[in-house]
Amino acid sequence: QGAEAQFLDVLQFNNAVPQPPASTFDQTIDSGPGIGSFTRPFEVEFTFENTPLPTSDGILTVDAFGDLNGLGESVLVFAETSSDEFLGELFNFPSVQEDPIGLIDTLTIPQDLLADFAADGSISLSMVVPSDNGASFVQFNSVRLQYDIASVPEPGTLALIGIGLTGQIGRAHV
Repeated sequence: QGAEAQFLDVLQFNNAVPQPPASTFDQTIDSGPGIGSFTRPFEVEFTFENTPLPTSDGILTVDAFGDLNGLGESVLVFAETSSDEFLGELFNFPSVQEDPIGLIDTLTIPQDLLADFAADGSISLSMVVPSDNGASFVQFNSVRLQYDIASVPEPGTLALIGIGLTGQIGRAHV
């Protein structure tokens, strides 16, 4: 078999190696200093620890209760970076009905930004209600961050892949 055909055999083998399924980073903060009721103006920080690098956009889900039932009553979300990057606005819709259980809203964080934020192993997000915002108080019940991450194969799978690659590489050098 020619060198080109042997190379193609190795390439085909490498492409046939099953990839581990994606896992999900899923962390909820439902206790601690950021959980509770705050009156305008305020800024409260939530830090997600041990954050791996993402392979997808992230979904931030906030469960809150408060004066969030009218136009101009919202929560601003910033990433705690050197430039405090604005990510979006939560509960910014008219005619929201207050409910003792709480209101839930989500915000998508693009993968490239999420990767920058997660690079140091933690992601800190600030929830802000400035003095000119109509929301006089907000009670945070929980803040959840979810995104896909790459899986690490089990050691047995790595050994099998290594044995297979050794055999294929040996064949290519024949």
